[in-house]
Amino acid sequence: MKNIFSIIICLYFTITVYAQKPTKQEARQLFDNALTALKNSDPTSFANLWHLSNDMLVKRQKPFIADDVQAHYEEMKVFLDTALALNLTIDEIEISKESYLDTIAKSSDFCYIKMWFKYNKHYLKGIGFNVIQIKDKWLVAFDPDYSVVTVPK
Repeated sequence: MKNIFSIIICLYFTITVYAQKPTKQEARQLFDNALTALKNSDPTSFANLWHLSNDMLVKRQKPFIADDVQAHYEEMKVFLDTALALNLTIDEIEISKESYLDTIAKSSDFCYIKMWFKYNKHYLKGIGFNVIQIKDKWLVAFDPDYSVVTVPK
């Protein structure tokens, strides 16, 4: 009886942890919402995708506030200017339960999602978000991650 109870508890935690990872559809929706806000020059909709927090991470050493979101809005418009102008579609989405925030925030509430745009066969740009689920909604947490990959010809 004790073994059955232990198995049920293990299954529950496995399902709970797995359920906290966003699906590809949820990640795509979050990215699509961010891209639509950037294309439409709508900083308010963009800001609504973020979780503002007074929590201070060791890496940041300051709370994440609305001014930070505005700065990232401006950065992303510049970083993705060509992708937005050419109306490129997301080439790939990566989803991971692992987030660097887990180690510095002492929490396992965060997941990491990343979208990639393939400009051509030699050049890709990506943006990654640490996300957290709050009230059944995935929100971006803290600073995004920008990547550029060039493949030799």
